[in-house]
Amino acid sequence: FAAMLRFVEAHHVEPAIDRVFPLAQVVAAHQRLLAAEQLGKIILQHG
Repeated sequence: FAAMLRFVEAHHVEPAIDRVFPLAQVVAAHQRLLAAEQLGKIILQHG
């Protein structure tokens, strides 16, 4: 695990973000996850 963290830091690996949902759309975000439609991370934005 430590070696992986060093690699991520050294190579500036960033997660792929599929979509950002406002917190009010948490149900839609969850439905997208259940449907396995995402190609990356689903972000819930607060505020």
